[in-house]
Order: sequence, then structure tokens, then C-alpha cells
Amino acid sequence: MEMHVEAKWSEVLFSYITAGWYDWAVSKNLFYASTNCWSITSGYSSHYTLSASLVALYRGDAMSTEDILELVQDHVRFRGFLKNENDRTLRETYIKDMSGKMRITEQELAKKLIQLGEMLDLGEKAHMYHSQQVMVVSHQTMVKRKRTDSSIQALVEKRNQQLIDTAAKINSFIIDMTLNVILSLDESIKHYHLKNFKEEIEDFYNLLILENVPQIPGRLSYTITKIIRQIESEWNEAKCPNYEQFKQCLTSFHQEWAIYKKMQEETDSLETTILEMEL
Repeated sequence: MEMHVEAKWSEVLFSYITAGWYDWAVSKNLFYASTNCWSITSGYSSHYTLSASLVALYRGDAMSTEDILELVQDHVRFRGFLKNENDRTLRETYIKDMSGKMRITEQELAKKLIQLGEMLDLGEKAHMYHSQQVMVVSHQTMVKRKRTDSSIQALVEKRNQQLIDTAAKINSFIIDMTLNVILSLDESIKHYHLKNFKEEIEDFYNLLILENVPQIPGRLSYTITKIIRQIESEWNEAKCPNYEQFKQCLTSFHQEWAIYKKMQEETDSLETTILEMEL
């Protein structure tokens, strides 16, 4: 096993999955609080991040981990990739390399990618309506009008609920494909990823506490319980004797992520700007 390569694959995949869960949970809690506008933004983010995790599942020669990160961090390019509007050769290779590992046909996977791309387009439009129109309209009119089925508030709530329900469908597909791929791996590799997935789930729950997110969607809770049961039925401690070394590789790659370096640079730049703006 190429320890560093497998650690990078594991870190990116499970980071995207659990980040998508976090956004979904935040969206649902904001919905409960009737904070629909920002719930819609979180809902779109959950769709995007979960869809990105499907590409992070890739195991083949056409894309490195860095190539995958470059693709999914470009929203326009990524949605185009899903809908077969750009990167067509890469998309075709992805489908050929991954359909068997996911235990679905190439036609089924191609169709799913298009569906995900279309759902992301609709989610992005809902997000844009929120940021450009709905917030202003809602503040000016929603408190003045009696709520009816045709009211702006009812429409926003309906759109929000659609995003939350769609997140559940996307997540169900992503998790099924993820488990199919992991369980098809060689015994010398599989158990490392299973253990890391369980630890990432524990980190996810710790994040919810840290971020004061009071609850998660019921369907997400069901899915996580299903994953943990699957892991516990498959995982064998004796088959990952070098897990500490694997963890060190995870930590090493996490520190290498360009996004964190860029965030630090931008934070330093913003701090300088803020100081320069002081009167």
C-alpha cells in the first residue's frame, strides 16, 4: 500500500462527506428557526460539497488528489463537468474507471452525474435569489402580509424544504457509492479507510458540539448509524497494523492543503487592510 497516497484519498473523501453533513445539519436547524434565507445558502453548500465527494471517490490514473481539488473548487467548472459540458474526456474516463467500483453501470453513473449537476444549478439559483432578492423583499413585505399559501414566505419555505429533502437524496446515493468502493478495496487497504471513516464521524459530532449545532436531520442520523454498523461488521483491527503511520500521513497531508495556506495569506492580508482602515 502507498501509505501517503491512500491517506490523501481518505482525508479528502471523508472531509468532503462530513463537511456536506455539517452544512445539511446547519441548514435544517436554520429552517427550524425560520431563518429560511440563510438556510437556503447552507442547503446549496451541502449539495455542492456532497456532490464533490463523489469525485473525491475517484481511484484511477486520470486525476491526482490535487487535480480533484482543483476541479471541485471551481464551481462553474465542476457543475459543467457533472453535466458533460466541459472536461468531457476526463468525465468519460472517470465514469469508465469508477462505475464498476461503484457497482453501477456506466449509463447509470453518467445519468447520476447529470442529475447532480442539474440539482446544483437549481440550488445555486435559489442561493442567488436569496442573496440578491429574497432578503430585501422579505424584510420589506413578509412582516406586513398575512401568510397564505401563495405568499413570499410560503414560497421561500417550500424552496428551502426542497433543498433539505434533496440533500437527503444526494447523501443516500453518495454513501451507497462510498461504501461500495471502500468495501471493494484490497484487504490490505480497506480496513485503514474504514477506521478513518469512523474517526471522521466522531470528529463530525465533536464539531457539532463546538459549533453549537443542536441536532442533525433524522435521515442523516439514520445514515450514520447504518455506516457505523457496516464499519463494525467489516473492520478488522489486525489488518491495519500500521494505522499510526497512516494517521501521521493524514496529518501531514492536512497541513499541505493549499486552501489552508491561502486562507492564512488572505487572513493576514485582511488584517493589514483592517489596520489601514482605522481612523
